[in-house]
Amino acid sequence: MEPALQVKKDDNASELWEQYIKTRDEGVKKKIVLKYLGLVKFVIVRMFSHLPSYLSMEDLENSGIIGLINAIDRFDPSRGIKFETFVVPRIRGAILDELRSYDFLPRSVRTKVKEVQKAVRKLEKSLQRSPNEQEIAGELGIEIDKYRDILISLSPIRFLSLSDVLDNGDEGRVATNLASVSYAKENKINIEQHELKNILINAIQKLPRNERLTITLYYYEEMTMKEIAVVLKVSESRISQIHTQALIKLRSSIEQALKD
Repeated sequence: MEPALQVKKDDNASELWEQYIKTRDEGVKKKIVLKYLGLVKFVIVRMFSHLPSYLSMEDLENSGIIGLINAIDRFDPSRGIKFETFVVPRIRGAILDELRSYDFLPRSVRTKVKEVQKAVRKLEKSLQRSPNEQEIAGELGIEIDKYRDILISLSPIRFLSLSDVLDNGDEGRVATNLASVSYAKENKINIEQHELKNILINAIQKLPRNERLTITLYYYEEMTMKEIAVVLKVSESRISQIHTQALIKLRSSIEQALKD
């Protein structure tokens, strides 16, 4: 596993923060930005094993820097939270905002997601549990290899699903399902953020072990697909399939919970 990035601690960093908190001087702020600039690329590398062709590294870095700058403005050292802990979710969130603005999912992919979700819901109702991939493939009337190919083609949905990473007041992070937020707004459903997180947690707990572990390691432990593949002793592409299937199930479960 790759070691976490460590920003060098020195007296100068403490002095810069002390000056900025007191004066809000833009020159001091720029020095702080430069000191933590490496975190932006670090976050991007952790998010993408290989940068897809439709994404620009420059655009992502610019978005991440905006997240870094906003985090510097909002950071309060008196809370006792490390700046690295505070800033990483905000850099990630700014990058995800940029990704959502692309709206790069073609209509065919969105349609296929809905088809798989429909099959998942039907099976969950009849089986009273989370279905496995063989059962989903059977419901769709296709071979398991074809279903796995579909999961690979749907992999971009990971940027539009469990994508907001929110600070929960300590050094942990909680992933929230954006698709469900959109669903709630479109259907004029009133729901608090903490309620949505509780729904998500319950939905994750109902997933089969390999899917639950993949979601936990990727979003909570912030491991890469490659690292998770080593843990589960499968290929990286297989982890991508498991991850996509888990996301579709979570979207389905949460949207159903919002309907009830």
